[in-house]
Amino acid sequence: MKKIVWRTDGRGFKPGDTMSSAGDHTATLAEAHVEAERILREAMADGGDVRATSLYTWEDETWARRSWRPQKGKYLYKLEIDDVDVRHRGDVNHYTDIGDALKTTADTSVFVDSYLCGRDSDRNKYSTARFEILVRKALVLERFDVWEPAA
Repeated sequence: MKKIVWRTDGRGFKPGDTMSSAGDHTATLAEAHVEAERILREAMADGGDVRATSLYTWEDETWARRSWRPQKGKYLYKLEIDDVDVRHRGDVNHYTDIGDALKTTADTSVFVDSYLCGRDSDRNKYSTARFEILVRKALVLERFDVWEPAA
């Protein structure tokens, strides 16, 4: 089954191109996220491979557009994925919760489990879910030019 997803990326793909991972993203993480990433990689089956070699996409167009705006020099892509290429689906709000728990030395296990199981995050805390879908590859349907704020 095919599904539409979204991604911000600085690489210049054209419609019809196949997009795959640009490589492991750990070098681009803020220091606060490095430990959360390590914990998730250890908790997931094949987590090191899945999180290092997957293409990270957004499930929701509205969230993708909102997150794209502050990313200078990046395009927004509308992509098509096939179910067989999906490696994981998780709400990134749980990733944020893992980082917050680490700051206070609180237990992270409930947030790790929630991310791994694909549960929605708490609507009392977050107004919307932010589901990322990790995939092997995606077909580029449309590329939106680098976003520039109105003058």
